[in-house]
Amino acid sequence: MTNVFVYRIRLLRDNNMEMPDNFSNEIAKWALECKIFKTAFKGPFHPNITSKCPNYVRINNKVERL
Repeated sequence: MTNVFVYRIRLLRDNNMEMPDNFSNEIAKWALECKIFKTAFKGPFHPNITSKCPNYVRINNKVERL
């Protein structure tokens, strides 16, 4: 799971190796995913998950409420 988060960080970095302003949302999503999906890795950081996946939508909705 951590490897996928590191992969996500690499995708989000800009040419100056800096993270976007909303990176704290990515950290929040990762933390929720770690808590919610301990046994079955199906969260929004998996490379094959799209923004229409129910798990992705559920975690994004929780992050938006923070």
